[in-house]
Amino acid sequence: MKNMRKVEELLGIIIRKNLGLSISSYRNIVRLMFLEGRVLHALSLKVLTLGQRYSNDLIIYNILICSLFATGNSSLVNKILDELQEKELQANEITYNF
Repeated sequence: MKNMRKVEELLGIIIRKNLGLSISSYRNIVRLMFLEGRVLHALSLKVLTLGQRYSNDLIIYNILICSLFATGNSSLVNKILDELQEKELQANEITYNF
């Protein structure tokens, strides 16, 4: 719980200062959010991260898909896969390697 509070404070600073979030930081924060049961927060973070100038959209989606499966939230995977298709992003072997 303390870790999540610190992460939320850090994300607040990142958003206010319009800073970027690295892929590795995104992955770690998403994992923590899922462990804390904050699935909707992780989905919101996806939107924020996709809006970054230098984000690799497919990697962001892959991290989210793997995290959904790892935490038993597989019902949301189809929604994310549909979103990938809508954005015309080509899924790769990592996307389906969960």
